[in-house]
Amino acid sequence: MLRRSARAFPPTMLKSLAKRMLPAPAIAFVRLCRQRGLLVAASLSWRQRALRKAFEAGNRNVPADQIEIRPGLRFKVNKEARGGFEYFAFRDAEMCDELDGFLRLSRGRKVLWDIGALHGIFSMAFCGENHGNALAFEPSPVATPVLRDNLARNSDLSIRHLCCAVGEERGKARFELFWHHACALGEGESGAPGQVIEVDVVTLDELLSKEEPPDTIKIDVEGYEFRVLKGARRVLGEFHPLVFLEIHPEVLGRWGTAIAEIYAFLEGFGYAIVDPSGSPVSAAAVARDGLVRRVVCLPPG
Repeated sequence: MLRRSARAFPPTMLKSLAKRMLPAPAIAFVRLCRQRGLLVAASLSWRQRALRKAFEAGNRNVPADQIEIRPGLRFKVNKEARGGFEYFAFRDAEMCDELDGFLRLSRGRKVLWDIGALHGIFSMAFCGENHGNALAFEPSPVATPVLRDNLARNSDLSIRHLCCAVGEERGKARFELFWHHACALGEGESGAPGQVIEVDVVTLDELLSKEEPPDTIKIDVEGYEFRVLKGARRVLGEFHPLVFLEIHPEVLGRWGTAIAEIYAFLEGFGYAIVDPSGSPVSAAAVARDGLVRRVVCLPPG
């Protein structure tokens, strides 16, 4: 009887029923188990609960239009940005590790070029922690008003927004809007109807003629990262900034870029690549699991 009932429900229907009956955290945990394995998923889930408790305690008396993402780092934020900021504050343990590593390793540095700034959390955290300067590059017409509002609300921070993409050479490029993100389209990719825009593209090297060289770079560009790096040869070779890089293996594959190419390119400038905790991470490991990886590129010396 039970076997007959089970066969009566196709897998897609069972999946749909599970989504309706299980709470969202349970569904998220199952998804994480499939991606990372049970032990890693359990550890991240436990840490996420601890992060939530700490966040709630730290924000108990904080006004509704503000958020404290770390002790001593409190910002006024646009309501459209709050959810994203919360992911780096407690909602995603790995994203929290990324921001913690960023703050720890960039401590004392003074000039950040933030490529793919979205709503500006890394620029704001950098300037709030180090009292430095930041250039926030963000071409998305959806994210831009939110980013600019965040900067206006926190006018004591020295951050300028540049409404352009960054790539290998100066020109124009087609991007597809996905939520607030602008994701570069490759040759032959059409994008969703009504969601494709053309944006200006600059190189980091060309900016050296008019901007203070960076000692820190953060790159989160949804698979366009190798083109950003190839347009920064002089920056990397002469100024050796610390680089925080998000690698998107699946999207890079569509662009015909191998993870090993990115590693070889950076190692050619003397960089060592580690995870946010400082442990070495190989190109083979990044390629093998196929998941988005946040790495730190340590300059020579």
